[in-house]
Amino acid sequence: MGLVLTLDSMADRYKMLPSQVLMHATTFDLYILDAARSFYNYHERKAQGQVAEDYTVSELQAIMDNAKGQP
Repeated sequence: MGLVLTLDSMADRYKMLPSQVLMHATTFDLYILDAARSFYNYHERKAQGQVAEDYTVSELQAIMDNAKGQP
């Protein structure tokens, strides 16, 4: 199902038929689509207040220490 939705998304974005996408798209095109959609979705969630704020360096260090089992 994921491939079908990806083909549909690419076809819609680039105004092509899904069969044209299958014939002409490369893995680079898939990479760009994935990056663009992720970026778009992130900003949509951020605008709706659904994205946590960035961690500070000390918070990230505490998370890493906890994962390693250090106090």
